[in-house]
Amino acid sequence: MTRRFLPVLLACALVAPAASGYEAQSTHVGLTERAAQAVKLHQILTKRWGLQLGVFEPLRLKAPPKLAWRLGQLDPIEGLRPDGDQNTALGWLLAGAVLEDLPPARTRNHFFDPRTGQGLHEHGAMTRLFYALFGDHEVGGAFNLRGVPAPEWAVAPDNELGVPALQDALVETAAGETVQAREGAAAQALLCLGALAHLLEDMGSPSHVRNDFRGDHLQQVPGSSVWDQRSRYEHFVAQRYGRLGVPAPAGSPQPHARLRDYFTALAEWVQPRFFSAGTLPAELDARGLNGAALLERANRSLALPTPRVEKLDLDARAGAAGGLVRSQEVPLLASYVIEKGELRFELDERAHAVYARLLLPRVVRATADLLAFLLRGQLQVASSADGWVVTNRGPALARGTLRLLAEDEAGRRRPVEILAAAWPVRSGAELGRVPSGHALPSGTKRLVAVVRGQD
Repeated sequence: MTRRFLPVLLACALVAPAASGYEAQSTHVGLTERAAQAVKLHQILTKRWGLQLGVFEPLRLKAPPKLAWRLGQLDPIEGLRPDGDQNTALGWLLAGAVLEDLPPARTRNHFFDPRTGQGLHEHGAMTRLFYALFGDHEVGGAFNLRGVPAPEWAVAPDNELGVPALQDALVETAAGETVQAREGAAAQALLCLGALAHLLEDMGSPSHVRNDFRGDHLQQVPGSSVWDQRSRYEHFVAQRYGRLGVPAPAGSPQPHARLRDYFTALAEWVQPRFFSAGTLPAELDARGLNGAALLERANRSLALPTPRVEKLDLDARAGAAGGLVRSQEVPLLASYVIEKGELRFELDERAHAVYARLLLPRVVRATADLLAFLLRGQLQVASSADGWVVTNRGPALARGTLRLLAEDEAGRRRPVEILAAAWPVRSGAELGRVPSGHALPSGTKRLVAVVRGQD
């Protein structure tokens, strides 16, 4: 007799072996939205999570008071602030991309030096005292020029939007007993995915991988109050691209073995190729020095070994001279000028435009790859002559726990006894089965397989 296939919802949460960046309510939202499109999140939500409307599925989340307050700070026009406790799946994802900057003191954990593995570790007692006493709209009173490295913040137990919270939510998205529990878990999982996307995206901002908060993020925005201090590069990107102008990802997917590798790969690509405002060559006294001597002193003043100034085009006959710094990979690294005997380097809008053109597509690609990694678990439930079989369609699994649940007409899910296979389980292999002699609970309309494991 041919068995009738039941609709199946699958979940698999895997554990990887173990200063404000781009402006959150514009650039980070655009970067995350682009990455979600690239990774085909809509199809993942419909086929694997069972959300019929995919990214447009309305989801309700009963947020605790502290999180509800943070959500209330978001922009309702952009679809980020929930309507009461409801938002679309895409809205929750993009809300998470903004929440990673709220409260602003979280941004101290958005830095990572790939050479040393350190997070933000700047000196400056007066700067620390100022923020401790007065705070700031961007960084908050708890900001002290020290932070957890971004890859470690991603998996920190006290990060309520990090990987541990994501894993719990992914499991509950399928294993929750009631529809309401699963709906809230799906919203929570999407918030975490958005926050983790934001965290990685900051590795595509040079200041965040060059330990440069004070020099880059305490610049006065031209035409604004002296208190309006932020990264001019990141402000330029927000003004030029907004949310909708963020470019498509560059290149093909680049999967990595571990979560940390995504942060390291992007940071290692950005750090040696781009300056940040505070890591430009120091201002130098140019009086009595020729171009070769100035070039040598400029490179000796660098905080990091690369990029370097390869050439200075100076006209000794001119009262003032200037030009552009270029490299083989970056057509415009910085500009420089000699005025009143001083050589000064800067990042102006011309450099910002070049940086953004090269960096943003790379950041979207890396973020899409991270989302694919975090959602890499796939299972299949199908009937056979020997009963119902659960198959691993994702990466090979070293160990884990398999559960099978039966959903009734009311949407309530209850555990079903299942015979699990021995670990490890390779991709394409059977994870477990319900033998043909074991009847499913009466009224079962859907079977749900859930694995929490390690690949």
